[in-house]
Amino acid sequence: MGGDIALEPFGAAWAWIPNQLRSLAARWPLCRAVLCDADPALLRTLPQGEVEVGAWVVGLASGGLFLSDDLRVLDDQRPDWALTPRLVAGALAGDCAQPVDLVPESPPDDLASALGDFAAGEGRHVVPARWTGRSGEILINVDDTARDVAGQTVPPHTVVLPVAYGRPAE
Repeated sequence: MGGDIALEPFGAAWAWIPNQLRSLAARWPLCRAVLCDADPALLRTLPQGEVEVGAWVVGLASGGLFLSDDLRVLDDQRPDWALTPRLVAGALAGDCAQPVDLVPESPPDDLASALGDFAAGEGRHVVPARWTGRSGEILINVDDTARDVAGQTVPPHTVVLPVAYGRPAE
């Protein structure tokens, strides 16, 4: 569906995840008809918020939900960051999530790349922050600073799950 999210010699890095999300936003209508396969959720080294965002990118694509890390060598809590019941249910539902605000309010001056973001040490991707699907609404901030999304402050590199279907978010 997009570029890899863990490249040698760089390993797992945040810069690759917004690029995957941008690819999903561009291809979501196709993902409703065919299997879109985002790269797996990476649990090994990223902080919790980034692991969760990466896992939700996989879940939003509703393709194959799989892991590439050796769970035997990870801290016990890391799989819980990526494999929440709501994410797994959404990923296995077979219904790709839809970006709510596909066209940005302020288009970027130039198109960012994962490698460029990695080299610069900052995120410059412009991607939809609101998604909706069988999992309810999902708010994602790939920016390096907090952002207001749908009236809710979303910290940087984080996913927020508002109340869905009358139940509190996980």
